[in-house]
Amino acid sequence: MPRTIEVVDYDPDWIAAFDREAALLASVFERRLLEIHHIGSTAVPDLPAKPIIDMLVVLADTDDMNAFSPGMEALGYRVRGECLDAVIPGTPGRFYFTKDTNGVRSHHVHACAKGHQEICDKLAFRDYLRSHGQPAAAYGDLKRRTAIAHRLDNIGYMHTKDAFVKSTLADARRWYKRQGERAGLSHRLATNADLIELQALMAAAIRTFISVYLDAAHVDASFEIMGIDTQLIDDGTYFVVECEGRLAGCGGWSRRATLFGGDHSAGRDARLLDPAAEPARVRAMYTHPDFGRRGVGRLVLSLCEAAAAHEGFRSLELVATVAGEPLYSACGFAVIERIDVPTSKGVAVPCARMTKSLRA
Repeated sequence: MPRTIEVVDYDPDWIAAFDREAALLASVFERRLLEIHHIGSTAVPDLPAKPIIDMLVVLADTDDMNAFSPGMEALGYRVRGECLDAVIPGTPGRFYFTKDTNGVRSHHVHACAKGHQEICDKLAFRDYLRSHGQPAAAYGDLKRRTAIAHRLDNIGYMHTKDAFVKSTLADARRWYKRQGERAGLSHRLATNADLIELQALMAAAIRTFISVYLDAAHVDASFEIMGIDTQLIDDGTYFVVECEGRLAGCGGWSRRATLFGGDHSAGRDARLLDPAAEPARVRAMYTHPDFGRRGVGRLVLSLCEAAAAHEGFRSLELVATVAGEPLYSACGFAVIERIDVPTSKGVAVPCARMTKSLRA
């Protein structure tokens, strides 16, 4: 029986659905995973869409993709390969997986090696529609009309959209190139002169992002186990990201044993780690709410990975809050332990220890 084509209003819950699935995919692709992106229409706020979560998995390489088939099948995915002989042929080097939930299509996964053109195209198309209301509205209207006309014909649905998608993608590529040239994010090492602004940024981030997942008591308790660690600034391992003349985010890495917490937190350990035997730490990652979903966290993680690898560390370890875990999972970190961190407030804050290998 053919799939029914249904286009529905945008649902904010699609963001959480992506975060949950990204964590599962990270456990399959593990060390080869570089990034996971939410793409397609469900990733564009207010855009009508088929209720299917499209995901782009960026890998270090796509050698022996069959090795991932058992893991993907265990998650309920059908392994489709490159689909080069399909009615609408796939793209060489892009590997496709589909998943149904209760008999209805729910997820698409596109896996490519770093540098593949599909990565740039899919991110450009998504971000262009996020930033341009007129083409997004036109696309939403086209999708609704086409879904009615081709309710039981997915190929017809795709063919009818094809001209609009190609034209919009051409515009998106040009726009995306210009954005990359003037993205506006810059970084530098933090200094003690940044402390007051850093503390304000951290407080705003904790209250905004943690409150999405936890109640007020747990948010207040989170301040006890989070915050600025000036040892990182003294060690020259703490970065700030600036945009539009403001601090957009911060975060760093450490060659010391302390896993998490600020200057005021209990259980700190300044012992120097052995790069050959112990993982470097990723510490105190925060993004100002005004700059969310603009690549701040990914930029800081890339700086941390490069610096730690330069000093000979072979892996990274961090303690993630419930708000931070989706980003880290999407960037290749895997959960090794779930912990409830006790506080003097009488509530424990749920966190996760996560790790990632640094590829040579």
